[in-house]
Amino acid sequence: MTTNGVGSVLSVGFRSIPDMSDSAAALACSAGEITVLYNREISCMVYAAQVADVRATAFAVRHGSGLLQVALPVERCDALQLPEAVPTERDPRLSAYGQCLGVDAADGVGTGISAKDRAHTARVLADPETRPGDLTRPGHVIVVRVDERAPFASVTVGSRAMRLVSSAGCTPAAVFTELVDPNEPTRMADGRAALNFAREHDLHAVELSGVTANISCR
Repeated sequence: MTTNGVGSVLSVGFRSIPDMSDSAAALACSAGEITVLYNREISCMVYAAQVADVRATAFAVRHGSGLLQVALPVERCDALQLPEAVPTERDPRLSAYGQCLGVDAADGVGTGISAKDRAHTARVLADPETRPGDLTRPGHVIVVRVDERAPFASVTVGSRAMRLVSSAGCTPAAVFTELVDPNEPTRMADGRAALNFAREHDLHAVELSGVTANISCR
């Protein structure tokens, strides 16, 4: 993974930690690198779907929950005929908010579950030329609809991830998955574990600004 520099010191209530700027993390995402988004309670790994590759996807699957999601603008989801799997009546701060059926790329994949296949599907989802028939349903990559006009849109993990990758000029399509605590693999990583993980693997880390403590990437 790419070597990162250290930005200003940020306090999130449990200790002071070095934090990367959004711009540095966005540039890393645009180069296909993984960035850790975190707050006090939870954390996710994020990278740009447009440049998703086997290396980043295998790393995310190995160290994450295994549930790989791609955040897309709601307008793009409509164009791809990807409605919500269940009408959203849940807390919009949950990343399950706006989840669609899983999809696979119609061509260029095997079973759809491998890191290679899921990376390919992510790139297909990010491609503005993709049409509904270029995807099969159900599949192994979960699409999350992001409606920036909706109330509380800015607090969702999908929205934050999508904004991060698009700020570097990438297509607004972000792969994300929740990080598992390396020291307690039956639990998801909180902010402290996420920062330790980012340091160990030399990853950029950015705080999930404004996200409430009960948000979930599941």
